[in-house]
Amino acid sequence: MRPEDIVAFRSRAGLTQAQLGEIIGVSRQHVYALEKGRFRLSARLGHAIMAACSAAPRSSNFG
Repeated sequence: MRPEDIVAFRSRAGLTQAQLGEIIGVSRQHVYALEKGRFRLSARLGHAIMAACSAAPRSSNFG
């Protein structure tokens, strides 16, 4: 999952960075860093983001 995918999933779900962070158990700053590509996205967080945004996983390529 690319950083821009995270932004797109979150935006389509109508969630703020803070809301998404609360749902998946990380800070707003962590969501921001993921969206900017500053942190590597783990499979666990990738699946959590997709679940939180009601997006079905299309692949397991989270690295």
